[in-house]
Amino acid sequence: MNLAKIREFVEANPKLVSIKPSVRYPELYVVKYKRKVFYDNLWTPELMETRGLVVDKNWNVVVHPFTKIFNRGENGMDIHRDESVVAVRKVNGFMACLTRYKADNIISTTGSLDSDFVKLAEKHIQKLNIHIGYSYIFEICDPLDPHIIPERPGAYLIGMRNLGNGKMMSEDFLDNERPKLTNWIHGPAVLRPDWIVAPFGKVVEMAQRSLQEGYVVYGQKSGKVLKLKSPYYLFTKFMARKDTGRLVEMLGKPETLKKTVDEEFYPLVDLLCKVRDTFAGLNERERIQYIRNYYGV
Repeated sequence: MNLAKIREFVEANPKLVSIKPSVRYPELYVVKYKRKVFYDNLWTPELMETRGLVVDKNWNVVVHPFTKIFNRGENGMDIHRDESVVAVRKVNGFMACLTRYKADNIISTTGSLDSDFVKLAEKHIQKLNIHIGYSYIFEICDPLDPHIIPERPGAYLIGMRNLGNGKMMSEDFLDNERPKLTNWIHGPAVLRPDWIVAPFGKVVEMAQRSLQEGYVVYGQKSGKVLKLKSPYYLFTKFMARKDTGRLVEMLGKPETLKKTVDEEFYPLVDLLCKVRDTFAGLNERERIQYIRNYYGV
C-alpha cells in the first residue's frame, strides 16, 4: 500500500471518499469511500484501501482493515478452476477491527470509531490482549444484530494485518494466535471459521451445495482474492428482503422467476408460489425461517 498516493487521491477526490473525525478519538480519522463508489462501480486501487482505514492527522496508519474484496464475476474477478486456493468459510456478521493505540484497545467498523456497532463489538473483543503494531480483524455475531445465516454468537478472528507493511497473516498463523486471545477475564473465547486448501473448482462445487453464506477465497499462485457466495444465501436474502407487493407479483410468475435461479431451487419456488400470499405476508426474519425449515436447517 502506497500511503502517500492514497492520501493524495483522497484529498483530491472529496466527492468519492470522506475523512471523518472520530468523536471518541478526535485526533483520529476514518477514511471511507462514499456510497456512489459502490453503486456506480468507481473503484480504484486507492479507494479499495478506504474501507474503514483509520489514520491520525499526519496520516500515520492506526487501523488497517481488509482491502476491498469483490464477488466472483464482479469486475471480471475469477480464479482458474485448477488453481490451489485457501477457502475460508464466510461468517455472516459484521466486521470490527481491534488495534492497540497508545495505551488503549480501540475498535472500529468499516465506517466508524463511534457507532452502535462499535459498542456492540466491545463486549466481545474490547479486553483482548493483542500485539502492538497489528490490526486484528473480526466478524462479530450477536443476537442483537441478526443476519441471514444464524451463527454461534461471538467474535470470529478472520484477519490480522501488519500496520507497518500492510501484510496479512496466514490462516495457519491465525489458528495459532486465536488461543492466545482467550486469555483474559470475564470474556468469551475467540472463534475461528473453518478453512481448507483445495482447487478452486472444488470450492465452487462446495459453495453450490452450501447452506452457509459462502467463502472468501485466496488464490495461492495468482494472488487473487474473491468472495464466493452460496446460491442458498443469495436466494434467501433476495426473497427475505423483497418488497411485499413485488414479491407477490414475482411469485405469481413461477416460470419467469425460475429463469433467475439455479435448478436446485425450482421445488422451493413451486412451493412459495403456492403459498405466495402467506409467505409474502411474513416479515424478513419469518421468511428466512420458512426457507430454513424447508431445508431442515
